[in-house]
Amino acid sequence: MTDRKFIVLMVDDDKDDIFAIRRGFQNVTVDVDFQAVPSPAALFDHLNDSNHAHPDLILLDVNMPRMNGFEVLERLKSKEEWAGISVIVLSTSANESDRMKAKQLGATDFETKFSSMAVLEKWVQRVENFLKIQS
Repeated sequence: MTDRKFIVLMVDDDKDDIFAIRRGFQNVTVDVDFQAVPSPAALFDHLNDSNHAHPDLILLDVNMPRMNGFEVLERLKSKEEWAGISVIVLSTSANESDRMKAKQLGATDFETKFSSMAVLEKWVQRVENFLKIQS
């Protein structure tokens, strides 16, 4: 077990999804500082703010107004200081072409958004395992 605190930053305009995932992270065995921003613009403001440490992992919703998750991912991976941040793309669609596009743009993983608390718990456990491997 590590004493390291992981920063997980969620980018999603759906407050219910943020709330549910925040609750899911309350039960993990690693120390997680879960943060959320409601838009891509807020994400880039957060990343550009020198008062914030870069996250270890970004959970990125695909369907957002003004700039979709694929555009955000492309921008993240094109900037040297952000390119190493792991990104899991989240979508309500299980579309294989979206999964492939996310991987091509540099996503660490692509997950279908959870449809129940049981699915959320399994999903959070996978994220926890990913963080343990990263440490």
